[in-house]
Amino acid sequence: MKKILLIEDDPDYQLLIQSKLREIFYDPVIMVFSRPGDFITFLNRETDVWDIILSDYYFEEETDGLDIYYYVKSSGVPSLFILTSSYNHVLTKAEYQIKKPDRIISKEEIILNSPESLKPLFL
Repeated sequence: MKKILLIEDDPDYQLLIQSKLREIFYDPVIMVFSRPGDFITFLNRETDVWDIILSDYYFEEETDGLDIYYYVKSSGVPSLFILTSSYNHVLTKAEYQIKKPDRIISKEEIILNSPESLKPLFL
C-alpha cells in the first residue's frame, strides 16, 4: 500500500490527482494539504515514512513547490518527491533544480495519461 502526501491548493486538481493515484495504486493512503504551511507542520510531527510527496509549484502563499522540495530534502525525508504544475515554463525552470530520483510531471500528464503509463513515474 502506497502512502502519498499531496500538497495542492486547487480543489478540482486535488480530486483529479487523487482519482488518478487510486487508479495507479491499489488502495493508497492519500493525505491532502491545501497549504504548504499545514504540510510542513504535519511533516515536522510525522514519524511515519511516506512513499511519495506530490506537490504543486504555485500557491497563494509565499512558499512555492521548490521551497517545499528543499525543505523535504534538507530534513532528510526519504520520500520520492514529485513536483507538478499546469505551467510548462515553471517545470522547465525547476527541471535544473530537482535531483534524480525525484521527478517533475505536468498536471496534464497525470490527468490525461493511462495509469499503466504513469506508474513507472511514481516508483
